[in-house]
Amino acid sequence: MQIIDDARQRAPIPISDRALAKAINVSPPRVANLFSHSHGSPTLREFLALCSVLQISPSQTLDAALANVAAEDNPEASAGTGESTPIESSVPDMSGWTADEQADYVAEHLDQFDFAAKYGDTEREQEAFEEQP
Repeated sequence: MQIIDDARQRAPIPISDRALAKAINVSPPRVANLFSHSHGSPTLREFLALCSVLQISPSQTLDAALANVAAEDNPEASAGTGESTPIESSVPDMSGWTADEQADYVAEHLDQFDFAAKYGDTEREQEAFEEQP
């Protein structure tokens, strides 16, 4: 979410939680929770909608997130260079694809997106889903 938050901060016109919530079809508290890193990670639909609204590439955003995770897991690999090592990805650049095309690709290639998968308290996730409008 930090990468998406950075993109939000760089937007030429500030976007409020309420406006962002309306644009991605979730509640304003859900947007606040996402950006405060509480109550779980974004769903795939939320991630794609955020990328679309903020006009950032979902595949590049995911690649950057994976590189950050790899750097956190292996700090020696990026030590001395001052930068993280990008992770090779077989995921195509989906920046020109519609949200439906992106979702279809992800659904057909779940093994490439296991870092974005939700694991954990399914009861809490179901309650959060039911709170959505």
